[in-house]
Amino acid sequence: AVGTSDDAPATRIQAAYRGHVARKDLAKDAGATMDAAAAATPETSEDVAATKIQAMHRGNAVRKDLAKDAAAADTATEATEVAVGTSEDAAAAKIQAVYRGNAARKDVAKDAATADIVTADGADAASRSEHVVATRIEDVPLPSTRPSCKEFVADENVEKLGMTFDGKPPGYIQVKTCSTDGWAEIVGIQPGD
Repeated sequence: AVGTSDDAPATRIQAAYRGHVARKDLAKDAGATMDAAAAATPETSEDVAATKIQAMHRGNAVRKDLAKDAAAADTATEATEVAVGTSEDAAAAKIQAVYRGNAARKDVAKDAATADIVTADGADAASRSEHVVATRIEDVPLPSTRPSCKEFVADENVEKLGMTFDGKPPGYIQVKTCSTDGWAEIVGIQPGD
């Protein structure tokens, strides 16, 4: 009976044999075709030499392209390393700037806390306004980026300071204007002090 399990091995063997015979015939036909082509164009020593030269040229061209690709990859790697180095330098500079800014603000706050600053009307430093003057004449050490600062004391009986300021505490305060009839003129304060 066809299609039974006893026939399956025999069918497989027959299919394999038929495939083998078909491949053998194709190879024979292809071999005859190749032999005919080879017989039609006999290979001379010039053909062999030309083939060898072409092969050498192609090999050199491929190696040259590979060298260019490797050089381009090296350049890209170096560019990436430089970019990474640059961003690391920028990050380090930013960290240093933040640290220096914090240190400078601490110094200014410490200097402001140690100076006895009072207003002309005798109010304490926390409630000072535009009429702020310092208590004593001396140079206060500030960070090197700022000029030295003079401090003055106004007695309680001074009614008008006679000056305006540019800036607000706790930052750098500079005298903006001085009037001709005020305490500032008497003690020698000038715009820019």
